[in-house]
Amino acid sequence: MERREDTVEQLTVRWSGTEQDARTPATRLRMERLIGSIELSPAGMPPGAVLIIRRLDGLPPLTDLSGLPLDWSRLVQQRLTELYRRAERPVDGYVSPGAMGIVFDDAAQMLLTLTRDVLSQPGTFLQRWYWRKVLPVHVQSASDSVAVMWAENAAALPAVFAALRPVELIQLVQLLRPDDVAQVVRALHTRFQLSATVFEIDASVSRLPQDDLPPTAPWRALLPAVFQRLPMTTFTPQAEYLIGLVLTMYQQPTVARSAAFAEQAAHWLYDALSDGADNHAAHRPAAESAEQPHTPAARDIPPPFAQVEPEALADRPLIEQHKSSRPDGVLTQLGGVFYLINLIERLGWWQTAPLSGWSMVETLARGLLQIAGDEDPMWLVLAELDGREPGELIHAVWPDDEQVPAVIKTNTDHTARIADDVAQRIGPVAATWLAGVLDDVRETLRVLLDDEPETLLYGTGQVMTSRTHIDLYLPHDQANVAVRRAGLDNNPGWMPDLGYIVLFHFVEEG
Repeated sequence: MERREDTVEQLTVRWSGTEQDARTPATRLRMERLIGSIELSPAGMPPGAVLIIRRLDGLPPLTDLSGLPLDWSRLVQQRLTELYRRAERPVDGYVSPGAMGIVFDDAAQMLLTLTRDVLSQPGTFLQRWYWRKVLPVHVQSASDSVAVMWAENAAALPAVFAALRPVELIQLVQLLRPDDVAQVVRALHTRFQLSATVFEIDASVSRLPQDDLPPTAPWRALLPAVFQRLPMTTFTPQAEYLIGLVLTMYQQPTVARSAAFAEQAAHWLYDALSDGADNHAAHRPAAESAEQPHTPAARDIPPPFAQVEPEALADRPLIEQHKSSRPDGVLTQLGGVFYLINLIERLGWWQTAPLSGWSMVETLARGLLQIAGDEDPMWLVLAELDGREPGELIHAVWPDDEQVPAVIKTNTDHTARIADDVAQRIGPVAATWLAGVLDDVRETLRVLLDDEPETLLYGTGQVMTSRTHIDLYLPHDQANVAVRRAGLDNNPGWMPDLGYIVLFHFVEEG
């Protein structure tokens, strides 16, 4: 389960006793315990939001360190809530000098703002109070700032890369030193639970696949068109792996986490590194200086983009059709559809289907409910999370016939299990997969719930989405004992195969 982490960077205590008593370990421990017992999250702040407060002072004195008075804790909560409501949202990187707080919709927006501040003002961005609050004290350079923040917030990195302009991404990656690239790559592998195969490229060639996989980067087909035209010498192999991995994680996280992707990436990396300087550029990190602020413009486009129209690079994000965010939420009658995430996790299916994670959730939901229409907003949310336009067919393809499970090969006739309009709505490959698993899914849910499977999927609630979080809010009276006993309404938390943190909230109505 993923919950927001509340951090107090610096705590100043005015002690009325002796200096000797103030410096004892016991006093320090009591203060830490007291502060740790306070609910620091402001009322009404979404779980995925990031709030940075300049300072909170003027609180009444405490006369007893054995426990916090209830009214004192409430006052802290009220003051934080006021600061949250008055906090500024950066517009094109601008925050007024007197701002006492700054709020981001999610970690991805924070990283995007930091990243663009680094590019626009590489020598002065660290003078902004809010970046000094979140960056470690030892970080004193642009490259360190990007590497540390990218590594600490690796789950948000795919959304950040997708929103960057191509010229921004190439400048940022060239800014990073080889050790920085390695730091970010290892953080991604840890956060997304990826195979360690690519870290074995300095081992003997015999440990890597050589005959059955061509030395082709598995992410090449997923890169935006402008990157397809870049020469091989644009990035070091490690830097290209970083870009390819992150953009694949954004578009097809289940593919990026597959063993086949890891093996092909390792083979490509070994081949690219073996070629050495003949085919790949030496890494030349961009100079960091405190000179004139730098804003990417047409004249600043690096050589690899010389043949690309500057207008096409100026304002367009790297991936044009990026996933939508719905911070205000949508009302749905099918809130229980998200419980299928826990079911799929229990069955271990994320890496076994011709579908992306969100496509699998939607396909199972449509099959259980036998619904082809898009009247409920849940279907629109699922399409957006999957990167599809409303009404667009689900993308599904078997890599080859040998990967189709035998149970599905024997159930290619879906007419007895799936309504024709549902099969047409999801497409032939998804319908074939669904026909092969639907009976087993129904039986599994009947055993777990002692009820008809489709009852799991109904629930009136609000769905809020950001670049990193999905939050489902349901009234307390919609909590179901059977669903709870089966563990299907447990918080999924961080889901690498979906690329999101998913949380369920049962709240009081009104």
